[in-house]
Amino acid sequence: MLSFDENAYADMAEVGHRTLQDLIAELSHTHESLRLFFESLPENKLDLVCQGFAGEYTVGAVPFIMAGHQKWHFRVIEERYLPLMNQ
Repeated sequence: MLSFDENAYADMAEVGHRTLQDLIAELSHTHESLRLFFESLPENKLDLVCQGFAGEYTVGAVPFIMAGHQKWHFRVIEERYLPLMNQ
């Protein structure tokens, strides 16, 4: 999970045509795909150590880190973007 410049990514993504329903569907499919992937890993692989942007993590910790990160994104959406929909 290496970091990247999300502003440069957003500038090049050209996603202005996407609907909220489309984004929700993508999020749902991505969540399900990752859930199935982590469920498929043998238990002995969950203790392997991987390198992340802020240090080392076990493979088993990654889904929890991702869930927390997703929660952070939801808060950003709620604070910054949902109010724009009510204008």
